Amino acid sequence: MCKHHATADGLARCLHETVSSNQKIQMKFDVKVRHLVIILGLIILVIPPLLKLPAVCEFFDFSSAGQIGDTIGGITVSFINAIGAILVFLAFKEQIKANNLIKEQQLFQHIQEQIHRLEDNFIDLSKVNDSIYFDISESSKVLNNYDNKGVQKSYFIRKSALNKALYSTTVFELTTDIINKMESNKDFLFKKLKMVYSIIYQDKYQNLDKYLKGLMNMESSTKALEADILLTIKELEEKFGNN
Repeated sequence: MCKHHATADGLARCLHETVSSNQKIQMKFDVKVRHLVIILGLIILVIPPLLKLPAVCEFFDFSSAGQIGDTIGGITVSFINAIGAILVFLAFKEQIKANNLIKEQQLFQHIQEQIHRLEDNFIDLSKVNDSIYFDISESSKVLNNYDNKGVQKSYFIRKSALNKALYSTTVFELTTDIINKMESNKDFLFKKLKMVYSIIYQDKYQNLDKYLKGLMNMESSTKALEADILLTIKELEEKFGNN
């Protein structure tokens, strides 16, 4: 597991270490395959001259086997076919590894992009919260919005602000799903995402959660959207909150 600090340079170093480790494993595998091909090649080169030597017993006497070329070809063709099969197998194996490596790099790059967006506070959650608070405050000024006991009956929040808040939580969820698809560096990337959540978003989400829960006894046309926000905030707190 990568132990670099949770920075962009650290992410790059982690990917470099992963690739280097894979390359070392691949080098060991290539050495074994190279030895196998060399052994098969030597067998092909050594067997024909041996067949021309006097046979030490009747079992190895090929004098009655027809043309010596046909005999040599019949014996060596199996080894040649074996080498061909090995090379085809290695070609497919390397193609699969290359595809997996490309996929891993694409996932890594996409995760970096999403984390950078979150680091830049692309939604500006503080302004979103302020907009929500403003709408609720304005709703309280409507005179006919109270019952006979003076209790506010309903409130209004613009859906655009709620959708922005929900979208920011969705980016965290989707980035977590992508991290889970990675073959390596999962813990490091998750810690990086958790750090962004704790530093930039956690307080704002908790304040929004507290405020929306305080409105549960009042009516609103955006209750379903608010419920989605409360649910995702709860899930994020369970994943990234300091337990």
